[in-house]
Amino acid sequence: MSASTAETTVKQRRPDEPLARFVEWFVTGMLVLGGLAVAAIGLAVYGGADRAWIAQLVAEGRIESAELTNAELIDVTYALAWWLGIGLLVTGLLLVLAGIGFLAYRRRARARRVDEADGIASPDTLTNAVAGGIVTVLTSFVPFSPVVGGLVSGYLQATDRTDGIRVGAYAGLVVAAPLALLLLFLVGAAAVVATELSLAVPALVGIAGLTVGLLVAVAYLVGLSALGGYLGVAVSERTTDADAGL
Repeated sequence: MSASTAETTVKQRRPDEPLARFVEWFVTGMLVLGGLAVAAIGLAVYGGADRAWIAQLVAEGRIESAELTNAELIDVTYALAWWLGIGLLVTGLLLVLAGIGFLAYRRRARARRVDEADGIASPDTLTNAVAGGIVTVLTSFVPFSPVVGGLVSGYLQATDRTDGIRVGAYAGLVVAAPLALLLLFLVGAAAVVATELSLAVPALVGIAGLTVGLLVAVAYLVGLSALGGYLGVAVSERTTDADAGL
C-alpha cells in the first residue's frame, strides 16, 4: 500500500472511529447497568413475595378479587410475585452477560469489519440494532419512542433505505425480546396457579390476554422502529450529500 493510499484510508476511517467507539461503550454500559438494575428489582420483588405480608394485604382489603376466595387470592398473588421476581432476576443477569459478550464481540470483530479494498468500515447491523433498541428504552417517556430508536439505528447503518428498514425492525425486536422472556415467566406462574387451584379457565384467559398484549407490543415496536430506520438512512444520506457539497 502506497503512502498516499494509506493516508486516504486513514482519512476515510478516522471520522467513524470515535463514533464507533462511543456506540460500543454506550451499548455495553447500558446493557450491564440496565441488567443490574433489572436484577435488583427482581430481587426486591422476589424478596417481597411473602405469604404473611400478602395475607395481611388481602385481609385489609388492599388486594381484592370478585372471582377468587381470599385463600386463592393469596396463592395467586404469591405465585405471580415469585415468578415475576425470578423472571426479572434472570432477565437482568442475561442483559449483563449480553453486555459483556457484546464487548468481546466488538473487540474481535473490529478488525474483520474493515474493507481491505478501501479501508472503510462496513456497517455492523447487530451493533446498530442494539444501540437503537437501547435508545428506544431510554426515550420511552417520549411518544412513539421506537421511531427515535429506529432512526438512530438507520443513521448508524448508513446504507440504503431498505437496509435501514431492516435494521430498524431489528432494533424493535431487541426491545421486544426481554418482554417476551418476562411473559414466559408469567405464563409459568399462570400454569402453576391453574394446576394447583383448578383455575384453568381464568388462567387461559390471562395467558391469552398476555399473549395478545405481547403481539400488539411487538407490532408497535417493530413497525415504528422500521419507520425510524428508513428515516435514519434518509438523514444520513442528506448529511453525506451536504458534506460532499452536493
